[in-house]
Amino acid sequence: YVQLRVWTGKRLVVPVVDFVSEPFENWTMQEPFMLGEVTLRLRHDADVEPLREKYHEILDGMEDTGEPDSRGCYVTEHDVFGQHVLFLVPCPNPNTAWAQTCEVREKLLVAARKIDADGTGIFPKVEAADAA
Repeated sequence: YVQLRVWTGKRLVVPVVDFVSEPFENWTMQEPFMLGEVTLRLRHDADVEPLREKYHEILDGMEDTGEPDSRGCYVTEHDVFGQHVLFLVPCPNPNTAWAQTCEVREKLLVAARKIDADGTGIFPKVEAADAA
């Protein structure tokens, strides 16, 4: 077995056979830049544009977010519960990528709650039993 330290600091134990039987590529050895992903589920009729604007505002206010060309906000899925909106978080430093992605998620949720509180519903109205 091989012990690896993953980006969260935890140790991952992997059988050696996985290294010799499956090809893999260590992307951080080529370039440390990473893209974090934040996905929010919004109502079917939610307007994505106000959150898209807030997303750019959040990244503009943060240090070390890399190239603006790496940013993106996309509706990636749509199901019976609503639309899935993906926000890409450029992270030049893989050691801080997880925390940076979490910070963006928290700020997006604050913005979404404000939009929802203003009477423009943004979060799906789903009961826990419906999600099961």
